[in-house]
Amino acid sequence: MSNPNIKGNGTLISEKRTTTSYYKITVAGFFNVELILANEKNITIKGEENLLPNIKVEVIDQVLKIAAEKKINTSVPAKENKL
Repeated sequence: MSNPNIKGNGTLISEKRTTTSYYKITVAGFFNVELILANEKNITIKGEENLLPNIKVEVIDQVLKIAAEKKINTSVPAKENKL
């Protein structure tokens, strides 16, 4: 039986993703979220490079939804993984 969890590789990177306008945020999972009010329509995700492709960011009905598509295990302290 294969392991459905993805283990982080320890290499931290930042990735910017573009969004549409939203008025509410929902987060599913263990993420540190830092909100900064700005006019830009994007978010920056910081985490392990092999885990970031599994973080889903989408706006549905003006709600920003952030969730992991698969179970992930980080190799670095949780405080280093930020949205």
